[in-house]
Amino acid sequence: MRQRGTAVDLVGNPANWVNGASGLAVHPDYPLAQLQQGAMVDSYSLLIIPGSASCATTLLSDPRVHRAIKSTFAGGGLVAAMSPVVPQILANIGLLESANSSHFLVQGTQSTADFVKLLIGAY
Repeated sequence: MRQRGTAVDLVGNPANWVNGASGLAVHPDYPLAQLQQGAMVDSYSLLIIPGSASCATTLLSDPRVHRAIKSTFAGGGLVAAMSPVVPQILANIGLLESANSSHFLVQGTQSTADFVKLLIGAY
């Protein structure tokens, strides 16, 4: 998304370098602990839950991520996920309901490039 000129903040836990499943090493711009502080709290127009089922499950086990999802939905923002397990997890923990389902997108069978184009077009 950054390559396409979209402003993106990468938030991660831990706050140091992380090697993804594809071997790509990334360094978050902010640690997850900082997510609920300052200007970041209410500024999400798009929140993406990246990665595979195991990555998403790990992220969704953290209450700070729950608060970020709630805040994004409450502000009229969009929550998107790459893993198809995310909608069921969010529904099970009460974060995805019919009232906010129109503000949720999942990658499904789309290529990552096509999903990114969709997200950029949405916001």
